[in-house]
Parts: sequence; structure tokens; C-alpha cells
Amino acid sequence: MWRPSWKLLLALVALAVVDIVLASTDDENRAECTSTQFQCNNKHCISLAWRCDGDDDCHDGSDERNCPSVTCADSDFKCVNDSKCIPLRWKCDGAADCDDQSDEDTHLCSQVTCGQDQFMCSDGNCVINTWVCDGEKDCEDGLDEKQCNSTCHPNTEFTCADGQCIDIRWKCDTHHDCSDKSDEENCPNNTCGEFQFMCNNSHCIQSTWKCDGDEDCQDGSDEDNCFSTGGTCRKSEFQCKTLDLACIHNSWVCDGDFDCEDQSDEKHCNITCSSQDFLCEENYCIHNSLVCDGQNDCLNGSDERNCQETKKCANNTFDCHNNGEKCIDYSKVCDGRDDCGNYEDERNTKDKSPCRETNPCAEDNGGCSQICHRSPSGHICDCHRGFHLMANSTTKCVDINECEQPGVCSQICDNTHGSYKCSCLAGYTLTGHHVCKANEGEPELLLTDRKELRRYHLESNRYSLLLGDGNSNVSGATAIDYHFSANLIFWTDVSQEHIMRVNMETNQIDVVASENVKVPDGLAVDWVHGHLYWTDTGLDHIEVATLDGKMRKILINEGLDEPRAIVLDPENGFMYWTDWGMKAKIEKCGMNGKNRKVLIENDITWPNGLTIDYVSSRLYWIDAKIHMIVSTDLDGKNRQVILRGHQHLGHPFAITVFEDYLYWSDWPSESVRRYNKFGRRENVTTIAQGLEYPMDIHVYHKYRQHNYTNRCGNNNGGCEQFCLPDTESKSYTCECMNGYYISPDNKKKCLLGNETSPALTTESSTTNTSRSPNQSNHSNRTEGTVVTTIKPVTKKPQISSSTLTPNQPPNKQVTEESGMNTVTTSATSTASTTLPKAPAGEQQNATEDVPVPQQEGTGQVAIIVIAVVVLVAVVFIGVGIFVYRRHRKRNIKSMNFDNPVYRKTTTDDQLIMEKAGSRQSLPASMQPLNPNEEMA
Repeated sequence: MWRPSWKLLLALVALAVVDIVLASTDDENRAECTSTQFQCNNKHCISLAWRCDGDDDCHDGSDERNCPSVTCADSDFKCVNDSKCIPLRWKCDGAADCDDQSDEDTHLCSQVTCGQDQFMCSDGNCVINTWVCDGEKDCEDGLDEKQCNSTCHPNTEFTCADGQCIDIRWKCDTHHDCSDKSDEENCPNNTCGEFQFMCNNSHCIQSTWKCDGDEDCQDGSDEDNCFSTGGTCRKSEFQCKTLDLACIHNSWVCDGDFDCEDQSDEKHCNITCSSQDFLCEENYCIHNSLVCDGQNDCLNGSDERNCQETKKCANNTFDCHNNGEKCIDYSKVCDGRDDCGNYEDERNTKDKSPCRETNPCAEDNGGCSQICHRSPSGHICDCHRGFHLMANSTTKCVDINECEQPGVCSQICDNTHGSYKCSCLAGYTLTGHHVCKANEGEPELLLTDRKELRRYHLESNRYSLLLGDGNSNVSGATAIDYHFSANLIFWTDVSQEHIMRVNMETNQIDVVASENVKVPDGLAVDWVHGHLYWTDTGLDHIEVATLDGKMRKILINEGLDEPRAIVLDPENGFMYWTDWGMKAKIEKCGMNGKNRKVLIENDITWPNGLTIDYVSSRLYWIDAKIHMIVSTDLDGKNRQVILRGHQHLGHPFAITVFEDYLYWSDWPSESVRRYNKFGRRENVTTIAQGLEYPMDIHVYHKYRQHNYTNRCGNNNGGCEQFCLPDTESKSYTCECMNGYYISPDNKKKCLLGNETSPALTTESSTTNTSRSPNQSNHSNRTEGTVVTTIKPVTKKPQISSSTLTPNQPPNKQVTEESGMNTVTTSATSTASTTLPKAPAGEQQNATEDVPVPQQEGTGQVAIIVIAVVVLVAVVFIGVGIFVYRRHRKRNIKSMNFDNPVYRKTTTDDQLIMEKAGSRQSLPASMQPLNPNEEMA
């Protein structure tokens, strides 16, 4: 019987143990990669999606071996050597997307032809013809902007020294309208008109503006040697030394901002900044993060003095002295030569030991997933471009998602393996690989400058008058917006307390709203559902109307202190607005006034302007007190500071956005400025200057008003009056105009009267809240309790509207008495009926609906008595008008330099400033919308 030797048994056991160990080692190696990863031959793990994608992600080629043949779609381009598929639009776009660069092959790209409406750049790329000679370099080498001869109209335009075209009437008007100020050079001595006052700088203003408390001359000479009647401020307020003796909150004194126009609130101040702030030489504080950041945040640049430049070596280079002073390529490290000059590249910096004789990168790439650099201390791992070391790892590289960085692409960003690709929405074309530009239409800026509406062509730099120059319909223009497809421009006038519109084709001017309008600060057009929204700081409410003003409805009248800017999102049915009252905030709600929500209430003080970017779905607002432009998403999240500082944001008022840029108006500099909306470090550009009172601005372009779906359809949703978008139902609700309510039996019908007790007595109360630190005295503000008695009427009031010529006031069909409309009842009743004053377009035709009873008796005595009464009444009326005008002139609503109300908003048409120079006709493309023929 054979018996196994104990040595043989021991050998078998040893072999079994070795086999188990090897098997477990293989299992451990395989266990390093998850089920969603591919294990390379060098035992590295990569994403399974990178297998056979044309890129050598394993760096040993194992992930690209034994791959099936690739067939690209018709919309793709197949790389020649690596069988990679890329979108066809990436071919010959100037950026190599194939590893073998076959998509940018010179011979291939030389065969590219451009369409009839395109211009070919020297590198073969095509740009739209309208982009040629538009002032922006769309070709890489700027070929599209070479050999451009810009000419201005010889009779109606003045050519600035830099080639810019401006209205010829602005030549020698003492305002710098050319960006190079050449329009005010070689000007004759100026003379002012009979009813004008000449400033010390030869500028002409209206005589009535002399000694009115506002400095209308740039040198302030109109307020010299004036007598002040005095005024009082509350204990919590500081009184400025200006003639109007404006009041500001005590907390604003010596805070580093000039809130008084004469800067008296910042005189004799001992300014101290916190440990987190830096004190500028102008005695105001900025955050330490703004010091030595390469931009002047102090007005005189004191925050950028004595700055030590921090140097840093580029990636894939070795820092010889650890201070960025001398950098060498890693290939020179540990090569036996003193390339740093102190042998730092040839020895360990800690123990001064020399480099290892053996290269640690030679074996298994040093354990690095991508790049291994030899170093005096051993080796370090690095990554290819588009990758970085994974968190908590010194060896593994992962892809960088460049699309998470704001501004990498204008619109659409697709992250790719080790890179990214930009693309554009329909209607836009990619330029410079990152920027999307509109294919059609030249964008313009619409500006309100109190007594003028102006337009500025952003590409051709043409600067022209839209409406004004003595037109009586423009005396206190503030907010502005437009309806592009209807060719309508709307604006508010805080002087006349009107909301107006003009048809760009016919030049017809209409009054949209005049009754119950006080200080309409903000304006927004719903171009989808055909409505007009506005904020009224004087009445503290937000109102909506039809585009012709025939129907009006107050949406919000509670919880508002000083509502200002308002913007709409018709696609999602939301409206947003700012409130600069005691508790500053930004709010949103449905466009029907429901589902109200506060978005922003922290780190906000004086939110003047507000705009919405429909492409990126972000809000941008501008804060005049803390001098910042800030952005969030439409839910108030993902907050980002775009720009901050006094230099470019002295006292901004309004803001708008188009393509990659923000535009805003600024009072101290009397200009409109531009900056990148992503906050990328670019220079702030001055677009327009020489504006007396730059107020609201909007970019005028069809792409700012997309063709969203009208929720109400073609039949107004079946609603009798208003059909407004609703955010809760994602549909719409039927609403009724002021004085009506929804029928309980038919939710689409409206009944006259009050919902709780129709045609009965109703009471409304308006609280007289204390004035906020940045609130001026709004005249005619309702105080206390108003009791309105509404008696039943036998006939439904008719809705009327008024189409006016520029100098014709709206026809009033009822008399005004203490804010109420008084009419006489029919012959069946001797009592009088007092109806609430109806808004413009809703005014009740009381004289038609309710007959006026006839006087009886025609005796001689009665005639004499009536004649005496009429004579006495005429005398009293004459005296009253004289006193009123004197009082009106002395109590003109004023606007402090830093107070967001408005200067000299007056109803007197004689206060229209006449521009110097002849009034010559303009070509059709630049004709001011001033229907003088109708006025004749």
C-alpha cells in the first residue's frame, strides 16, 4: 500500500496556500473597480462610459482596444484616426475637438463656403453680414471690422472725432454727448433765450429753475445767492444744507455715502472702518477683499496702492523658490543640472538630500492616473488639461466640469471628457467659441432723460432723439418699456402724473392712464397676454391695465412701502418688484397678484433697478446705497455679486440685460454704463454720457420678448374682463377691474359693485406710515379713513378712453372735488350721488347715464342773483388759481441727489427746456416721435 510522503503533503499544502493568496489578490485588484468602471491593464479604474470613446483614458491604450467599428450619425463628424464622433457644427469652428485635429484640417476647412447672407473670415469661419462693421470683432483676426467707413447723415447728425454719430442738435449744447467730448469743442459763446438762465459754465436752463432747491447747473450756480424758507425734519432724521432742506435718516450720516446733494451729511466726520473693511481716502469703507484686486474701488484708487503682486508658477512647472519668481519645466527637474541656480531642482528642500538615482515615475507611472513628475522629494502626480486631482487623493484625476463656472459659455454649455463645448439657442450664433450673438436686428437702448426719450444703437453707436425737444408730453419721463411686435413704447411721467404710449409707426401719442396716478416709478409690459403693469410709489400699490388703459385693476395695495422697479416673466406667470422702503426687499407673486412671496430681504438697502435675463433665468438688481449689482436665480437662490464699488456705481437707478452684458444708468456720472453679466473681470464701459437725469433704460430687441404661449388663447380665456396668468394652477384666472367683482354663479363674469355688499356703502382705510429714510414728501398721498358711498345705478357705466394730441389734456367728464367725482342724480331723486374716481379708461360717463335736473324759474330777480353769484365765483376762482400757482411753484416735488424720487416734476408746459440749435428735419429712421403737424 502506497503511503504519501510527509514532504509531498507539505508541498501540496504550500501550493494551495499560494493559489488562495494569488486568487484573493486578483479579487482585491478586481475589487478596486466598481461595476460602473472599467479596469485598465495597468489596474487603473476609469468610467465605463469612457470605454471605446476614442480617448486613451487608461494611458496604456487598453480602454480603446478590441472596440467595435464606429458609425457616426448624419449630424456628426467622424474623426479620421480615432473613430470619434463629434457634432458636425464643431467641424472647422477654429477649435480642435478630434484628438488628431482632423476636424480642423486646413485642406478640409479651406473648402468651406459661406452663404449669401454670410461673410467669410480669413480662417474660413462664417459670420452674418449684419455683423460686419458693427463695432465688434467677430472674426478671430478682426477682418469683419477692417476697411469700415462709417458716415453720419450730413444734415441731421454730427460726426464725433471717433466716428460716432449723434443728433446734430446736441452739438455745442454744453453736454458731452460724444464719448470723446468732441461735440463741445470749438463752440461759439452761448446765449440763452428770454425765459432761460445762463449758468456760469454757459449752460442754459429754464428761469423758473433758478433758486428752486435743485442744482440744475452742473456748477450749481442756479442756486447761488438764494433765500431759503426753511424746513423741519424729525428727530430721527438729519437735515441737509441744500435749499430744499431735504431730510435723511440719521443712520446715513457719516456712513461714507453722499446722501445729501451738497454732501453735507459726510462733512466733519471721523470715519472708522471695521477690521474687515478698508478706509478709502474719500472717507468711506470698502471690504478688504476689494483691496489690491486689480480694480479701483476707491474713487482715487487708494485701494490699489502699495500692493505686492502675488506671483504663482503655472501648472506643469516647478517653482524654484516657492514664490513664483522663477519657474522651470518639470523635465529639467532631477536631470543633474542646476537650472534653478541654487540646486533646488536637484535636491530635497527638507533634508537637502539629492534626487533619487532611480526615477519613481518609471514604474507604474508612479501610481499616478495621468501625469507623473519627478521631483527632488520623489514624485508628484499631475493631470492633463481639463482634469484635476480628485478630492482627498494625490494620484487620481477626474474630469473638471467647466460648465459649473459662470460665464464659461454665453448660453448652453456641454461638458465633455476633459473639455467642454459652447452652443447657442435658436436665433443666436456662436462667436469666439464662447459668446452667443443675436442673428437678426440691431439692439438699441431706450433711455428716459426726464424731458426726453432717447435711443442708442449699441452696434453702430448712433445716438438719437426719440421723443422730446419741447414736446409737452415729456416733462418728467421716468419708467419706460415697450411692446415690440405692436410697435408701442410706453413711459410714465411723474410730472404730469400720466402713463403714456406712442406708436412707432404712426407717431400717435395716447394717454393710457391719468386718473389715480401719482408717482409711477416702475413699468412693465406683458407682451404675451397684452397687459401693462406699473408700481406707484405715491399710492403704494401695483396696478395692471389693458394696453389702452380702458380697464384697470389694483393687484396689490398692502404691505408696500416704496415699490419701484417691476419686471414680468410671462412664460411662468410671475412678476417681480423692488421696494426701497424702511424694510427693503424684492418680492414676487403671480401676475394675477396671488401667491405673494418675499425673495430677498437680507443685504439689500436701496434696490433701485431690476431686470430679468430670460436666457439664463436669473434676476439682476442694482443697489444704489451699497453700490452693488447682484444676481440670483428666479427663486432668490444662488446669489452672486456681479460688481461693487463707488467708482462705477455712484448712484445707479435702472438696469437692463441683453446677450452677455448689463446696462445701467448712473446719476453722478450722468451716463449709461456696461459690464459683463457674469462678473468676469472686464473693464466697465461708458455707453452714453452727457445725460441730465438718466432714469430708466431698456434694451429694445425682439429677442427680449420671446413668443411664449398665451395661456388665455385667442378668446381672452372666456373672461369678460381680465384674463391673468396664475402660477398655482399653471393656467389663468379671470379677474375684474376696479369697482367690479367676480360673479358667484359664473367665475368668468363680472358684476358691478363690492363683492360683499354690491352697490352699498363700503369703507377703505389707508394708513399714513412714517416716512422711510430715503422717502421724500409725496404730495397728495391719502391719509386717514375715506368713506365712499355708492348708490345703486340703473345703467352700467360706459368705459371710455382718450386719444390725445401731444398738447391736448384728457377730456374730463366729471368734476374733481377732493379726489372724488361728483354728479347729480336723475330727476327722480334730489340727493347727490358721490362715486369713486374711476381710473383712466374706466371713467364713468355720468353726464350721459344720469340726466341732470333742470332749474325752474326764469324771473328777473333770479337772473340778477345768478349773475352776482357767477361774478363772485369768477373772482374767487381767479384768486384761487393765482394762489395755487404760487404755492405750486414753491412746492414743486423735488428729488434729492440720492433720494429716489424726482427733481422738479411739474405740470407747467413752459418748463420744457429748449435745446440749442436749429430744428431741422430728420430722416425717417431717426425722426423724433413728435407729431408737430397734428399740433399745428
